[in-house]
Amino acid sequence: MKENRVEQALREQMGHVQVSSRLRAQTIQAMQEKKEEKQVKHKIRTALVMVLVCVLCAAVALAAAGHMGLLDYMSRPQGTGLPDDAETYIDTDVATAKVDEYTVNVREAYYDGERTRLAVDIVPPKGVLLTSDMLNLSDNWQNLVQQDEWDESDTRTILDYYKEGGYTKICSVDMWEENPEEKGRLGDSYTWVLSEDNVMTIFMEVNYSKERPQHDLHLMVAVAPYDDLEAPNAYPNYEKQVTAESVLPLEAKKTETDTPYYINEEPILFESIGVRVDRVVMEEKPLEIDYTIEYTIVDREKYARTDDGLWFEFIDPNSTETEAWAQRLKDGPSGAGQSGPVDGDFETAAHFVETGTLAVEEKSDSYTLRAYECWEKRRFDTCTVNMRPASQEEAKIEEPPEEQAED
Repeated sequence: MKENRVEQALREQMGHVQVSSRLRAQTIQAMQEKKEEKQVKHKIRTALVMVLVCVLCAAVALAAAGHMGLLDYMSRPQGTGLPDDAETYIDTDVATAKVDEYTVNVREAYYDGERTRLAVDIVPPKGVLLTSDMLNLSDNWQNLVQQDEWDESDTRTILDYYKEGGYTKICSVDMWEENPEEKGRLGDSYTWVLSEDNVMTIFMEVNYSKERPQHDLHLMVAVAPYDDLEAPNAYPNYEKQVTAESVLPLEAKKTETDTPYYINEEPILFESIGVRVDRVVMEEKPLEIDYTIEYTIVDREKYARTDDGLWFEFIDPNSTETEAWAQRLKDGPSGAGQSGPVDGDFETAAHFVETGTLAVEEKSDSYTLRAYECWEKRRFDTCTVNMRPASQEEAKIEEPPEEQAED
């Protein structure tokens, strides 16, 4: 339990302390079991919810004229599946704005009523761009391109890269959604890749707790220059920061099916851990299947075996893989999910909800659900879940407490 609390505190602090992107990724990976380091999704617990954050590593092997798109970004994680017609749900050339000397091109957007995904190009006139996650000019320059393979022998810093390229300016860029009346944010995912033509593409995903057919997204982009590049602790001058806002009217993309909702036929007891899965709810979205697992602790002594780290995974019962993580069904491309209590904290609550996504190709009338403990990766009961079509009213999920939704 102490280890869990330390991890929780560290992860919460990492959300506020700005460190290099590579150090952030390495720290998160070091917390995982060695045999499961190939997974891109890592389990993260905050004060009230465990958030499943997708840490993505983008490739830099791109043609000078081509930039990575949303589908490239979403298909990068291992075990992620996208439907064949995925590109038909992506809007292109959404909006263009200017921030100081920089051109901001919202090149691609996806919205399904509960999540927004954006690919935004930041085009500098002549300069190097750093994201807000990576503000130290002494960081290795390879942080700029987020490449898969790290050349340990290349020790050049970002400032070295700046000097060698003859660039005239370095700026920090940040991007976020700002909507004061929006109280249903479940979490954001944010990463980037710098292309060979010096255009930085930022990928952002925002998840919401309430579904709506239309949404006006207030996209904020801020650029702040570095004044003294040679200073020991050079930092952006936020007094000179320039910010621009674009309002993007988004309309939800829908699947063609008449019955996108499915629920389990009856509750299921996971006896060894004292947990009853009351409901499994699935909703077909254009690019993934959203699932929600509602469960109740019926025997707290048995539940203690999970060390407050209980998760469920959908697996292929006929898989010949020996590694447990490799037996899982394909995930959907969502960058975030959550698992947490709905009637208290982790130590006292009786009712919990877990959310996540599956690939569209994993749609089935029956699933195999396995319980596991995320800290030590111990597996417990495996049960069959039979599904049936349901109305939207039947599939309605109880809204999480407001303080959870804002985490």
